[in-house]
Amino acid sequence: MGIGQPYTARTDPPVIVQDLPTAAYAYAGGNATLSIMADGAPTLHYQWKKGASPVGSDSPTLTLTGLTTGNSGNYSVTINNSYGSTNSATCLLTVLASPDLYTDQVLPDAPGATGRSTRRWLPPPTTIPAAARTAPRMAA
Repeated sequence: MGIGQPYTARTDPPVIVQDLPTAAYAYAGGNATLSIMADGAPTLHYQWKKGASPVGSDSPTLTLTGLTTGNSGNYSVTINNSYGSTNSATCLLTVLASPDLYTDQVLPDAPGATGRSTRRWLPPPTTIPAAARTAPRMAA
């Protein structure tokens, strides 16, 4: 808008600039953050949902803390203003059980000995879906 030109108020409904990923993975006990970017006439309002149930607050970012496998599910957000609304893509959040990287084993010193406790490193489980190795990971 230049000098001397009349002001024209924005009357556009929300438009998604950066949508949610289609899948995300995080470990139990950690955190997950989903974010969306939208544009449109002020003021934009955000309604996050897990399935059909409202979750979170009126914000472009949803942060889930202290994750459990119960947090797994389909997440989406509806963005609205006075001129309309739009729905995001659905993001399937999968919360994986935390891998036990260490295990305690009792190793005998000699026949008849009570043994000693040692800590042995084990590799992460191989049951993590292949998609989890390439899909975006949530911050721990």
